[in-house]
Amino acid sequence: MTKSHFARLAVLVLLLSPNLFASAEDLSGKWSGTFVISMGENPPRDDTAYMVATHKGADLTGSIGPNENEQFPILKGKVATVKESGKDVTKVSFDVQPENGPETAHVELTMVDGHLKGKLTAEHEGQKISAVLDLARIK
Repeated sequence: MTKSHFARLAVLVLLLSPNLFASAEDLSGKWSGTFVISMGENPPRDDTAYMVATHKGADLTGSIGPNENEQFPILKGKVATVKESGKDVTKVSFDVQPENGPETAHVELTMVDGHLKGKLTAEHEGQKISAVLDLARIK
């Protein structure tokens, strides 16, 4: 095979494989949903979550909180596309530091059927805190 044949074949493979270099879906925008929090022995408590995100490359910035008026900055936000069961899956991770709340909380989300779903983990005054999030993009 000559170099020109190899080059043509390489270009053809790239054109026929659009997912080869697929990047994560753009997550920029406003997201709203549920936040079910558990602290120690207390029963889970339902609340709301509201996120404003800016997604550029592998970085995620913005804010998150219980509503549009009470927001805390997203820290160390990262977005990645990983292979799971042969499919591309968008994963998000970031930290958040609520005022008068726990130490820095860590959030891990996965894009599932158009929703960002996952969990928050933190500790406050020796008590473990966990929450389940389900966020949908606001149209």
